[in-house]
Amino acid sequence: MKYIWLLFIFISNFGIAQIENQLAVDFVYALDTVPEKAYDTYLDTSFQTKIEVEKMIKMWGQIETMFGDFQHADLICSDTVDEYVQVFVTVNFKRKEQNLNISFNDSKKIVGFFMAQTIPCQPVIYPLPKYAKVKKYTEKSIQFKTDSLTLYGTLTLPLKLKSNQPIFIFVHGSGPSDRDETIGPNKLFLDLASGLASKGIPSLRYDKRTYLYKNPNQSNDIHKEVLQDVSSAIKWVKQQDNLTENPIYIIGHSMGAYLAPLIAQQNPQVKGIVMMAGNNRPLEELILEQYNYLADLNEGDAERMKTEIAKIETQIHYLKNNLTKDSPADKLPLGIPASYWLSLKAYHPNDVIQCLTIPILVLQGERDYQVTMKDYNLWANSMAGKSNYSSISYEKLNHIFTEGEGKPNPTEYMTQSNVPNYVLKDILKWVKTNI
Repeated sequence: MKYIWLLFIFISNFGIAQIENQLAVDFVYALDTVPEKAYDTYLDTSFQTKIEVEKMIKMWGQIETMFGDFQHADLICSDTVDEYVQVFVTVNFKRKEQNLNISFNDSKKIVGFFMAQTIPCQPVIYPLPKYAKVKKYTEKSIQFKTDSLTLYGTLTLPLKLKSNQPIFIFVHGSGPSDRDETIGPNKLFLDLASGLASKGIPSLRYDKRTYLYKNPNQSNDIHKEVLQDVSSAIKWVKQQDNLTENPIYIIGHSMGAYLAPLIAQQNPQVKGIVMMAGNNRPLEELILEQYNYLADLNEGDAERMKTEIAKIETQIHYLKNNLTKDSPADKLPLGIPASYWLSLKAYHPNDVIQCLTIPILVLQGERDYQVTMKDYNLWANSMAGKSNYSSISYEKLNHIFTEGEGKPNPTEYMTQSNVPNYVLKDILKWVKTNI
């Protein structure tokens, strides 16, 4: 078993879909609403030399004259041809739909697009949960600036939007993650966003900067990797005329849950937080615990696991006793830079959460071997007697809030399953009680 890539959702890269898929859909929406911005943001300079922005706008207008006003765009599939990624999108107009082939270079910029007569790749179909009532909400591609970067996201809006309902902003775990928090064939954030919107509650989810951009200096501590971008998302929401009155709530998963109290402390606009599988203990403690757990599962590779555990123990000892800003990454757990560990050590989650007066809901899967019931109980002990604190654990659920049986193991993440309806119901019940 190649266990390292499954080791830790805080750090993992697995389950990453092609960002070009979402960029292609976002481009079509931008082409219809703000074509100049679509031209400047998505097109490679080599393509811009071949088509002027005025010509592109005129071409889009001619297409709408033929087929009717643009309605919506949906991803079909994508494929790699030579050095390019070709994404196929169905563009629905009022009178007819057309398939569009959009080609990206390795810089994730568009180098060409045209009407496609054939679709050579297989369709990408994600089965939404049964509680998703797609006729009750719409989804809109958005983008916002954060630091010096542009992040792309999806705003999910109920058709009957009420100003007293909260808008949830989703916050991912550590490492690269798309807006849906895709892990294998599962999409935790998409499931919850569709369920919330079906019940009248809007949400915003966005691609994480570590998913979009590979410069390590842009994510070398928790402020750059998570906190700055959440604050930018909150600011963007408050700038939307139809959302200014909606109170902002946070749903954080894994590290996003761990940091949710700090997000609320730094952003007074946040009026409630949901913490899903958030650790209470230091990251290095969980890493070692997971190594040992996976070693027990991986009996056929005992010697290799023993070597890896010895290495991580040495790195953790160095972290606890010798960490400075100049510590080399190769001496630290998983090669994570010193700046990141220092930012974690400066955060004291129990001190922060105890100062919060907003409603807090902690959710935990009892089958989660990555963030365990030990963390769940530590949160409860820290918040004992606090009237703003609620918590629920689920016997059958794992770290990504899908059901499983038997001894928990990483391979179950590769089986498609939706977040159960009872989790959504508990969140909705909590919201109704706390708005």
